[in-house]
Formats: sequence, structure tokens, C-alpha cells
Amino acid sequence: WDSVSAATIFLNAATTLKAFGKAEDALPLYENTLSIYKENLQEDDLRFGGFYNNYALALTDLGRFQEAEDAYLSALKVVLPQEKGRLDGASTYVNMAYLYEAWKGNSCPEIQKCMEKGLEILDDSRIPQDGYCAFVLSKCAPAYRHFGMDAVADRLFRRSEVLYARH
Repeated sequence: WDSVSAATIFLNAATTLKAFGKAEDALPLYENTLSIYKENLQEDDLRFGGFYNNYALALTDLGRFQEAEDAYLSALKVVLPQEKGRLDGASTYVNMAYLYEAWKGNSCPEIQKCMEKGLEILDDSRIPQDGYCAFVLSKCAPAYRHFGMDAVADRLFRRSEVLYARH
């Protein structure tokens, strides 16, 4: 039970628990995942990005905001330098905006900064325009609507539909 495959199972189980409102129960599984990943993966492995994002979501649900921010920043350190991870960086920034809303209120400047950084990535012409891009666009668009950027949300949804139709 100390292989990367087992860790991935733990991560999936933890993420499922979190999705069903059991973030506290998920924490030991996240921590076990992190331990195994650290023992078996290079620190720049993109799987760490996914781990830190999901872990931060659970920490946010539990009101452990500083730890959630630290986890998101760890995710960004992994994903942003890598071409294949940049889209995940956009998702991380959107998730961070929700964190700051819960932590500091909906008028804190960090929200706008996160949304701008996420959009910068989503609008980067170097990002492969493929099915995964379509998925990330459709996943991030509701956040732009949530934070009052309706025109941006509409544009992202339209782009995702075009990409889905192509792929």
C-alpha cells in the first residue's frame, strides 16, 4: 500500500469523500497520498499539482484557509513551469479565488488577481486547443460568472463548445 498506484486510489477516495461533505474524513487519505508521492515521485511530477488542488479544496471546506492557500501555492509551483500543467494552473487560480472569498470576503483584491491570472492562462494562444482545454474552459467559466464577469464566462463557454465540437 505504498505504491504510486495505491496513492492514486487514496487520492480518488479522499476526493470522493470531500465531494460528499466528508472533508475531515478525507484528510488522512490525502496525507497518506502525499507521503507516498513524496517517496516515489519527482517533486515536479504533475500528479502533485492535482493532489495539492484537491487537498486545498478539502482544507478550504474545513476553514483551514492558510493551509489551503499554501497547498494552492504548492500546486502552482508544480504546474505553471510545465506546458502540460498550465491549464491546471488556471483551475488552481480559480479555486484560489473561491478560497479568498470564503476566507477574506468577496471584495478582497486577491480574488480579482486570481481571476486575471487564470484568464491570462486560458487566453494564452500557446495553450493546445484540444479536448482538455475545452474541459478546463467549461470548468472555469462558472467561476467567472460567480465573480461577476459574465461576458468572460460566456466567451469561455463558447470556446469550450467549439473545442468539444472539434474533438
